Amino acid sequence: MDIKGAVLAVHVVLSTRRIQYAVGGRYAIEVLYSTGPDGPEYDTPLNTLTVFVDCEKEYVVNALINSNQPFGLTSVMGLVYDPVGNPANVFFGPGRYVISHRGALSKNNSQQDVEYISADPIYIEVLQSQRDPYYFPWISWAPKLRRPINSILDIYVLHPKVFVIIMARLWNFTPRESDAMRYLADVRLLLRWLAQESLEIDFACYRGTPKPNLLRTFGSLYALHDDVRELLRNTMKPADLVLARDFDLYF
Repeated sequence: MDIKGAVLAVHVVLSTRRIQYAVGGRYAIEVLYSTGPDGPEYDTPLNTLTVFVDCEKEYVVNALINSNQPFGLTSVMGLVYDPVGNPANVFFGPGRYVISHRGALSKNNSQQDVEYISADPIYIEVLQSQRDPYYFPWISWAPKLRRPINSILDIYVLHPKVFVIIMARLWNFTPRESDAMRYLADVRLLLRWLAQESLEIDFACYRGTPKPNLLRTFGSLYALHDDVRELLRNTMKPADLVLARDFDLYF
């Protein structure tokens, strides 16, 4: 795995194009909890990097695959970072992954001049703000933290006071129980981080979605999970907690 290399490559390409972004997902949480000037001391076994953007997802994907960084498109996984397989445009051939040269995706599944994708590429999940059903916040307005990824570069991570709202909405809307449990674990980690830093969830920074809709999600969290309840008491403004707890939400 080389998720650290993936986030560096994403940062370089998007910063060069002046595309505002923020890293989310479990890797961002690991970065938040890491210490030291060079970020995480080890490369995580995670194989997914989540990136939030405001602009069209297709524009970001094209910027990445047309850069000099080892990004590519696969028919099965979508956008990947794979310095070992050196991906370009990838499609599924008979019984294997087949990669054609960058910018020359074959229509007839040609296997001439091909390379192979490695066994463990990093999947790049690009999420665009204000799209149904989650309506992620405008990233250009959302608070971010700069976190070192090596001795030279910092990356932008969504601030937990907004990041936790995103993860709570993912927990609330996902149809798969396994995903819901994973998102709930992330919510717990982010709430603990906020509690340790004596910070509160900031619904005002989640631009683009009515606050009652956001509070309703936290009301569900409060009602369903006893351990989360105490964390919410320590990380929500009292007035917000009352609204969420009692479901006394205006429209």
